[in-house]
Amino acid sequence: MRRKANCDPEYPANRTDGGDDTPEGDRPHRSAYDYVLVIGPGRSGTRFLLANLKTNPDLDTARSEGAYYYRSRRRLRKAAARSSDEAGRRRPLVDVANLAYKDPALALALQRLRDDGCRTLVVAMLREHCRRAVSMMHFRRSRGQLSALFGARRLERAVLRDRLRPEHLHRLVRLDVDLVVVPFSALVDRTEAVLRVLSMQCGVADFDRVHREAINQSVDARLVPLAALSTALVAALHRVGLRGASRRLKHASLAKKVLFRPARVGRYRLGRATESLLSSTYEDCISLLRESSSWIENAVYVRCARISS
Repeated sequence: MRRKANCDPEYPANRTDGGDDTPEGDRPHRSAYDYVLVIGPGRSGTRFLLANLKTNPDLDTARSEGAYYYRSRRRLRKAAARSSDEAGRRRPLVDVANLAYKDPALALALQRLRDDGCRTLVVAMLREHCRRAVSMMHFRRSRGQLSALFGARRLERAVLRDRLRPEHLHRLVRLDVDLVVVPFSALVDRTEAVLRVLSMQCGVADFDRVHREAINQSVDARLVPLAALSTALVAALHRVGLRGASRRLKHASLAKKVLFRPARVGRYRLGRATESLLSSTYEDCISLLRESSSWIENAVYVRCARISS
């Protein structure tokens, strides 16, 4: 049976007590969440999803490019106050912190936000490991990461270490936050359906257009040390607060042409043991989601903590 995605009892559409007495037309719009945190391993579609989320004016994606996520309600309130539109509506803040699922402090941070009354949605991107692992190897090499300096086998092990494992998902499922899990294939092949689920879940307007341009296509560094220096410079600018300069340098088309070239087909191949491990990890993640999700719609897995725990 198809179910309504949003399950927050505070969201007006789901109130059973009649809510307040303010006429609906005079009541300020309130989305289902204060904070939306997108996580997922590299090459899982986080930036492609973000490009689509940016097309919805009901979501605040202005500061969502970095790997930072909010750990205190006070800082989140200050940021939310700046995100209000002219009508006084508070838009959900959207952050992308790819590897936050590996951060031991994530559970405590989300618990603290929940205890402070912050309504949080976690969107986890699930990479079909074997299909995207080789692309991730090219990505690591193109960014001059240390593993790229020691050959293909070291790159392969690095990709294995960063995979989203069932234990990471299990930790998220145990948290008292709402969770949406989007496999990469669903995001690419059924983009409209995924965005429809997210708009329903967040209680925001439908997405009136869809971003389809490919993001982060596989490239190779022309000279790995130079690419590594460029990556370090971008990180340094971001760390000292010059996020605009960091973003401009990161996305500068001239720098990309100088530092990178299209990846050569067949440059990397996964070993059989790695392929088997990645495939079993992905299947285990899907099995866990089927057992723990409240409902599944268009290959998107949704678990609402308030009715599932």
